Amino acid sequence: MRIRRLRGLPLRPDEDRLRKGCRSRWRGGSVAPSENDGDDTPAPKPATGITLSQKTMTLTVGGTKQITAAADPVDADDAAAVASAVAYASSDETIATVAADGTVTAVAAGTATITGTSGSFTGNVAVTVNAAA
Repeated sequence: MRIRRLRGLPLRPDEDRLRKGCRSRWRGGSVAPSENDGDDTPAPKPATGITLSQKTMTLTVGGTKQITAAADPVDADDAAAVASAVAYASSDETIATVAADGTVTAVAAGTATITGTSGSFTGNVAVTVNAAA
């Protein structure tokens, strides 16, 4: 609603207040801006960690099993990049080795920890290897 003066006549006090209220609202006056500035782009959702497919693993000597990694949360914007960048390492390769794809191979009876790392994120799997029967 736009109020105009006609032929220099003064506005009534209530019309003047209405005019000022409209001006402040629509011309950036004293009304606070909206939280949504018109940009409907959702806020970025980065990964906050990685989760390995299991926390523990038991194998017999000569056995193999694969570990997989996923970004946490799985719907993070960079989830695919975080998961594909995971590098694996074994705390004791005389007990268990791990390949680049996460395949763990039991070498000798004992325990080892497999660590998956992607950037600053890490996850661990405790591996127990039993002697073959």
